[in-house]
Amino acid sequence: MTDRKDNNSITGVIAGIRLTEETAQISYLVPGAAESETLSSVAGAEVYDFPLVLAKRRDNGLWLFGREAVQAAAAGEAQRVDDLLARAGSSDSVTVGGEDLEGLPLLVLYLKKMISLLFMELKGVSSGADELAAIQIATDLETDLPEEVFAGLAAALRSGFRSLKRVEWCSFAECLHWYLEGQTAEQRTEEALAFSCDGSSLVSYRHEVNHHTRPFVAGVERLEEDALPAAPDAERDKTFLAIATKRLTEHPATAVYLLGEGFDEAWLADSLEYLCRGRRVFLGNNLFSRGAVLRMREKLCPSDSETQTVYLGPDRILANLGIRVRKRGESHYHALIDGGSPWREASARLEVILDKDPVIAIEVTPLSGSGARTELLELFGLPVRDRRTTRLSVSLEMFSVDRAKLSVVDLGFGDTAPSSGEHWERFIALDAHGGSGAPGDGHRMESGVITEPILCAGREARRPYFLPVLDRRVFSVEELCYLISKNDYLLTMEAFGTALPDWLSEECLLDPLADQLREFEKRRCSVAVYAGTILEYVRLFPDEELARIDKVLRDGDARDGTEKKLKIIEYLIREGRLMEAHDMVASFRREGLHPVALARLLYDEGVIYARLFHYEAAAACMEEAWDLSGDSEVKEAYLAALRLSMSEEEYISAIGDRPELSPESLTLERKIGETMDLFAAGPDNHLLGTLDVYLDTGNLRAFDEETSRAEEEILAVYRRAMG
Repeated sequence: MTDRKDNNSITGVIAGIRLTEETAQISYLVPGAAESETLSSVAGAEVYDFPLVLAKRRDNGLWLFGREAVQAAAAGEAQRVDDLLARAGSSDSVTVGGEDLEGLPLLVLYLKKMISLLFMELKGVSSGADELAAIQIATDLETDLPEEVFAGLAAALRSGFRSLKRVEWCSFAECLHWYLEGQTAEQRTEEALAFSCDGSSLVSYRHEVNHHTRPFVAGVERLEEDALPAAPDAERDKTFLAIATKRLTEHPATAVYLLGEGFDEAWLADSLEYLCRGRRVFLGNNLFSRGAVLRMREKLCPSDSETQTVYLGPDRILANLGIRVRKRGESHYHALIDGGSPWREASARLEVILDKDPVIAIEVTPLSGSGARTELLELFGLPVRDRRTTRLSVSLEMFSVDRAKLSVVDLGFGDTAPSSGEHWERFIALDAHGGSGAPGDGHRMESGVITEPILCAGREARRPYFLPVLDRRVFSVEELCYLISKNDYLLTMEAFGTALPDWLSEECLLDPLADQLREFEKRRCSVAVYAGTILEYVRLFPDEELARIDKVLRDGDARDGTEKKLKIIEYLIREGRLMEAHDMVASFRREGLHPVALARLLYDEGVIYARLFHYEAAAACMEEAWDLSGDSEVKEAYLAALRLSMSEEEYISAIGDRPELSPESLTLERKIGETMDLFAAGPDNHLLGTLDVYLDTGNLRAFDEETSRAEEEILAVYRRAMG
């Protein structure tokens, strides 16, 4: 039979391994091949089953597997180890050659040897046939292996084959579905019955498709197990005919598959004649392993066919789970877990920014199309922050086939709002009657009563980016947008630095945005275009806020450079970054500067000198600024600097001959008196008093400790001021 999909997009070999208690089988698909094939355990023959047996030679200690192991053990040349599947799930060990060995490593050894034999057969077949891309392992649904066995086996295989990326598990029932799904339109059948026979055991499977759902839902039911007599052939044929007749009466089918080495045309006489009446009948032994290959192929290269059906087995999730988010400014349904996925493999994680409401809403939509609802997780205890400054990690994983666990972690917002460490959890039942979501919850989301969170653009950076003008680190592009909005009037192209595009690409994985910004840098675009592109790409803010920021940025571009530089100097002074502010003042070209702008510059220079305790220089700057502006507040600042640069007698003498300073000087003295009163009642004066007591009482150790602490605090302020 021919598989339906072009395999040119798949790199590396896909292997499908069928495991039973007694045998193993491996099918494979090489890149570019039209269909999968199955490795034979006997050269030149279509014998696909390998005995699930290992044997260790007595002479040289080499391990053998499969038929070679059986033959060497029968000849007394090797010690046989079987029951590998059962041993893998047991804590018991087996002694081989005086060494105690656990079951899981033995099963890993067996599979590695079988895979190595496969690659020996494929040597030189085609490009990509020398690397293993993925393994799909199929077992009977009744095989009871602990989850940790599957995980351990997968990890061991990935470490043994460097190119191997995925190892997954499925049931024989699911393999039957994917085998049927993978056939051409002429060969496909939806209502099928399969009989699997190994020895005297007979298992029946029924495949059907429900056309009343969108998408169509397919299911495979494992029917009750039967037994066939070992001999004679006539009795075996009669017994099977009775079983097949009963099954087809209960479950009519257009195709029948006879699977396993237990079936042989030599005894299938009356049974085969009955089965072929109006039905297609297929006889073979590699359907499950080939179906496993097709399942993995679908995982690696999903089909976009409109006729694709969703498989629902007993381990499959019966509902879609998703979340409504704002993505690039638009409402968007973000799928988290797809209905029809194996519940053990289903999980999802994303990061969002809360817009306003501290609520995460998960939409649960059963595949049946009925009973859709919204489940809310309210984030009680979340710190109160500015709007859109809370980044959350939202993860969803299946706890069982019909129960999901929602987990939310507060990631904070970089240096703007450090993480609180808070986290929240709740379980969500997927069945229509088990949920706690109220019917009105979905309406509250749709109507905007509860705001949708904003889907994060890119990831949070491991290495922050430093914005030199703002003296801030940012850990995400959303935090960058927030700082742009808060400091829009200060921004110049220099504020972003030259390495921002590389950081966005390498740390945030935002290559498209980074490429746009690199192009703008080449064109020497305005800061409004540069910052606006970042804001528009992320869309952290609504349209009205983006319009406001854009106006501020464009107004800043329209103003001359003098106004922008003065704004930055004033910002640096407010932030206590005095040396950076002083450097900008010193670099200012004063020739031809408008008197109003020069007055502002001189005033700012005076403030810097005053905060650095250079009061004479501060007074000189303030006096010149006052002469230019005539501003009463500047006049008062000049007097304050003059007062601090002189003794009281010198100050009185200096202003005595200048009556124009009298009103402001009286106001200044009143303010100084009020300040002294506040100091007398404040902690600094209390500290000085405490130090006097320590000295008077001779407590020099306490005096040293207090003065050291105070010195450290003063030094910290000084270092901040010096940049």
